[in-house]
Amino acid sequence: MAETPQQAAQPDLRKYELIDVIEEERKFLERTNAPAGAPVGLAFSGGGIRSATFNLGVIQALAECRLLSKFHYLSTVSGGGYIGSWLSALIHRSGEGHVERIESALATTPGNFQQQAARCGLEDTALARLVDETSYAIQYLRRYGNFLTPRTGLLGLDTLTGVVTYLRNLQLNLAVLLLTFIAVLLIPYLVADLVGSFHGSLELAVVLVGACAFFIGFGMGEPLKTRQDRVAPWIACIFALAGCLVAADWLASPGAPTALDGGLPKWVAGAVLVNVLVWAVAGVGRAVRRRLPRIAWEKDDADGWSKRGLFFFVGAVVAGALFGIVFYGSAKLATCLSAAGCGIESVERVIAGPRIILEQAADAQFLPWMAIGIFAPLLVLLASLAVMLQIGIAKRGFSEHDREWLARLGALLLKWSVVWVVWVGIVVLAPPLMYEAGAWLYSGGAAWLVTTLAGLFAAKSKQTFALGSAWKDRLLALVPYVFVLGLLFLLASCLHLLLTAPFDTAACQPFADVADDSGSFLDHLARTLCETSKTKVPLLDSTGLWRLHLALLAFSVLASYLLGWRFDINLFAYHQFYRNRLVRCFLGATKYARSNESPELQRHPNEFTDLDPDDDPRLHDLARPLKDDNDKRQHPYHLVNTALNLANPKELGWQHRKAASFVFSPLFAGYELRYASSRRGAYRNMEYYGSDLGRALSGMKLGVPLTISGAAASPNQGYHTSPGLAFLMTVFNVRLGRWCGNTAIENAWRCPGPLFSNHYLFRELLADTDESSEFLYLSDGGHFENLGIYELVRRRCAVIVACDAGADPEFKFEDLGNAIRKCETDLGVEISIKVDALRPAQKNGPCAAHFAVGSIKYPLSEEGTLIYVKNSISGDETVDIQHYKSMHAEFPHESTADQWFDEPQFESYRRLGHHIGVNVFGKLANEPVVDAGVLQARFPSDVR
Repeated sequence: MAETPQQAAQPDLRKYELIDVIEEERKFLERTNAPAGAPVGLAFSGGGIRSATFNLGVIQALAECRLLSKFHYLSTVSGGGYIGSWLSALIHRSGEGHVERIESALATTPGNFQQQAARCGLEDTALARLVDETSYAIQYLRRYGNFLTPRTGLLGLDTLTGVVTYLRNLQLNLAVLLLTFIAVLLIPYLVADLVGSFHGSLELAVVLVGACAFFIGFGMGEPLKTRQDRVAPWIACIFALAGCLVAADWLASPGAPTALDGGLPKWVAGAVLVNVLVWAVAGVGRAVRRRLPRIAWEKDDADGWSKRGLFFFVGAVVAGALFGIVFYGSAKLATCLSAAGCGIESVERVIAGPRIILEQAADAQFLPWMAIGIFAPLLVLLASLAVMLQIGIAKRGFSEHDREWLARLGALLLKWSVVWVVWVGIVVLAPPLMYEAGAWLYSGGAAWLVTTLAGLFAAKSKQTFALGSAWKDRLLALVPYVFVLGLLFLLASCLHLLLTAPFDTAACQPFADVADDSGSFLDHLARTLCETSKTKVPLLDSTGLWRLHLALLAFSVLASYLLGWRFDINLFAYHQFYRNRLVRCFLGATKYARSNESPELQRHPNEFTDLDPDDDPRLHDLARPLKDDNDKRQHPYHLVNTALNLANPKELGWQHRKAASFVFSPLFAGYELRYASSRRGAYRNMEYYGSDLGRALSGMKLGVPLTISGAAASPNQGYHTSPGLAFLMTVFNVRLGRWCGNTAIENAWRCPGPLFSNHYLFRELLADTDESSEFLYLSDGGHFENLGIYELVRRRCAVIVACDAGADPEFKFEDLGNAIRKCETDLGVEISIKVDALRPAQKNGPCAAHFAVGSIKYPLSEEGTLIYVKNSISGDETVDIQHYKSMHAEFPHESTADQWFDEPQFESYRRLGHHIGVNVFGKLANEPVVDAGVLQARFPSDVR
């Protein structure tokens, strides 16, 4: 009988909760050679190449003290992730999953060779080869200290490749953004065209306002069990704005003055009737809502139905009468803007100036712009005042919840009215301002560009906002908004030239002549409005411009989405350039380039680019069985920490932090957010995360989370996020972060990125990231917690060794304080530690100690221990370190912006890390057994 082929195992696509993830990790660690008992964690902080080099020395010291193999977890952030990934890849490749072998190789000297061979169970030749490989891996890191541009020089190919890559990506992303900006700026043109071509009617305006009233009534009241509560206010807002726009269109129509001849009483009576009917329609909406499934609430504080009906009617009559009076007066004033005049001498004198630009209003040349930019927002304001008056008269006719709901709707209307006024104002005012600027335009434009670039370069560093004086900080904070305003004015002016250049604008020549002679802004405004509204387009009359503008708008939107489909938001950010160089440096170092018995460990880079795709292992491969023992797994278990950006979080208490922890590990990827009353998030199998649905073995490579974890320069950057700065950095494509699938949403978590870039690119632009979208914006783990202990505390590690190599020249311990605060707020874990001995007595002076020991109080559990190691100078360092310090006063806290290390800088940080590591852990070098209990005994906390 033929043998039945074994059926392929089904992929694990389940959701995991955090408690399940930790349980699976514990089971995994039981299959490693890590010490039994309570877990011990090692954390490498952020700090770019400085942290990576310092912690390389710490790794060597831990290996010499036989401690590297005693850690269950390795938690890394940003620059700490560079060297942590190097270590994990080195264990996986050269050590074949055995950390003990790498530990012995790093600790081997000519005098202890036989001893180290016995410890790791290798023959002499195998250990010699392994020592050679680890030595090469360190030499390789030194060689690529300038990992971004290994060959220095402005005209070097590495530098110019970075410039060309940046310009290419900038061009592609700008194409998508500019097309969308053009589409947005075309909308006022289209609306003005429609207002000028199809005069509105009050009847249609009343119908739209009635629809608004229905959704107002439908939206108020007890919460529904469906999501209709979310959309009702927006629908009401849309109908309200549309109704006011149609009414404003009617005010600008030729028939408005004739309709006003009926007199004030007629208009007041009509307004009262309309207002009563509108609120009756709102009552219908309320009745419809009451028939839907609702969540039971306590009875509100509104009056009974008899009183409510009476006061509603009285309020509707009074508010309607007031609105009728004000509307009639506004309409009368609007007719004064025509050449016919008002017939009132005092009013004539007041509007004498504005009439300069409105002298041809009788031909409906300028009034459409007045209608959409002034009349419509004023009508929104008048309607809002009428509703306020009615709420006041009705007293308890509205419940407190109803009053809050209406107030929030009013805020929404106010927000979009202001946006619309600014929007139309930029479109209308930009061209005449450019005309009037004349020669000043060149110097002003140059100043704008220089200021923008200065702000852009300053924004790359976390230290940007510590310039030494408050006024400089405030001035720098204004730079992005100056750029945004300047960009919109420039685009609006260019769009005006684009729309008018090919057309016959002879009819506007008199305005141009007057404007050129006077140089007056009002004359330039008359000229540009004429060119916009009164041009003679071939095959189209002046009333057919809306078709042209609609076609241009549709083309811009379609082209933007087509380009957004082809220009991948992740591939054409600077993330990919950054990743290639990080992988070449830190993961390529673990590919032994010399000939040996393992061809898969040899680098085969392209001779021209020096890149080898095989440098980057799959992250999930770090969890696979060891080659020589299928029952064992590699340790320490690597946690790569990134920041899930929440610039617009659902949890109000997180509006300051604006980020949460998102973790990549060999088994799982995901996050869990703990809100006051609920939890959100999920974890997924790392083997299938971010892989194409149709490809079984295309799992995410280690270089992706490594690069995300170090993506410091990103438009959305946790608690450093600023809307203006986000706009600036997105436009200039300073984007190292990455959009990754939301593990809480089915199917999305398996996609490598969004299909269309547009939506997510604009979420970056507007700093509108949250946890509810299909794709999440991930950036530098330091944008949430830069020390790397948060996830170790989550896993209740008995001992945590935190190596802090962040830039902290003033020894404020910001990263430590931030981590302690978040652990207590989110996890209920109290960390107590004294760091006074780590502060130098004077600036750039020596510190009394290199480390401090604190206590960790877990809820319903034994206390843990925090061993906090600080990159510091105490005066007992070797001569070469002291010499470098004498030449560089900021050492060892030189700016993180410096990512180009030369040999003396690299060796000084590495040797300092080694010196401090031996100083801290040397007393454990001769311990026969080291576990959590021994560490706690040898490092007692001074705060217990």
